[in-house]
Amino acid sequence: MNSMIVAAIVILVVVAVIFFLAGKNSGNSAAPISQVPLTREQAQAEIISLLARDRKINAIKVYRETYGGGLKEAKDAVEAIDAQMKSGMNPTFGSVGSPMISTMPNSSIDANIDQMQIRMLLDKNQKIQAIKIYREQNNCDLVTAKNVVESIERDMRLGR
Repeated sequence: MNSMIVAAIVILVVVAVIFFLAGKNSGNSAAPISQVPLTREQAQAEIISLLARDRKINAIKVYRETYGGGLKEAKDAVEAIDAQMKSGMNPTFGSVGSPMISTMPNSSIDANIDQMQIRMLLDKNQKIQAIKIYREQNNCDLVTAKNVVESIERDMRLGR
């Protein structure tokens, strides 16, 4: 009789552990990131797909694995891409002035000069002018320009 009770308890514990582990794995909304490096085209498609499924953190991870850079730069770039998608535009990747390139470290000297000009305008509390200048220099939409300028403004407040 005691051995049957012990056996039943053991079976219940094993079943509970199996359900716990199965629930933990199926409830994980994060898609595993491939260990094989993606081409830029594959990464762009993956980022768009992840953003469409509201998985911004995973999109940032794919962005960083593909384009390098820091977490802040990747987050800002992915948010700019997300804003482009939400405004009905096709996201831009890799063109001059795109959110992915203009916020990356080691961009061209022109991008650094542009950012210095934007910072000077922000120092003078001329945010609207800074957005306008960024838009003109980078040939981008208003939402992207606003996101990038606000990112630069946040960096300035944090002393970067």
